[in-house]
Amino acid sequence: MQTQLIIFDKDGVLVDSEPLIKIAQIKAFGSQGAYLTPEWCYSNLHGLRAADVIAAVEAHTGVTIDVTPTLAEFSAIFTSLIDSHLQPTSGIASVLAQLQALNKPFCIGTSGPLPETFHKLKATQLAPYFPNHHVFSGEQVARGKPAPDLFLLAASTMGVPPAACTVVEDAPFGIMAAKAAGMYAIGYMGGGHVAHTQGLTADTLYEAGADLVIHTHEDLLKAIP
Repeated sequence: MQTQLIIFDKDGVLVDSEPLIKIAQIKAFGSQGAYLTPEWCYSNLHGLRAADVIAAVEAHTGVTIDVTPTLAEFSAIFTSLIDSHLQPTSGIASVLAQLQALNKPFCIGTSGPLPETFHKLKATQLAPYFPNHHVFSGEQVARGKPAPDLFLLAASTMGVPPAACTVVEDAPFGIMAAKAAGMYAIGYMGGGHVAHTQGLTADTLYEAGADLVIHTHEDLLKAIP
């Protein structure tokens, strides 16, 4: 079936935020006595929503996290980094403009909370491409990625059958969620975090179920079925 809707993950696909997320995670959890390495964060927290991040850190470190102050510290650090350092991923603005010119609908399916998502889009000048009602968050569903709930919500709200959706993801959990939803899954390897993420390769995304893996956004226009 020809693609009728493209669903973009946000962090690492639209905005080059993953390195900044890891800085904030390491500082916030370190304040709780849960000491993490960048390598572990990239390999184990990539693409998860906040509740699942907390659970993974507790299981890994054995430290019970005081959630409210940890999330508040993470938010404060990360908000500052968004304003000072966040950039869109290379080439994405041009691709979004071309998709609009071709009348190909697209939206966002992100594990992150909506206010943070809108902040990132504004900071990277991508907000004009995504009306608020085209942005969907893991907070809106019962189960986060790798469950299919978020992508199914996006497809249902946008009025498109899952089989006619293409998902663009950079994380194995996101690829797994797309395939569980019955969607075509394109893995994206162009984010700034890829070189620092031990074990994250094109083969890793293919093993998670990706139908195709691309390394630049320019390849996306040719990759969409």
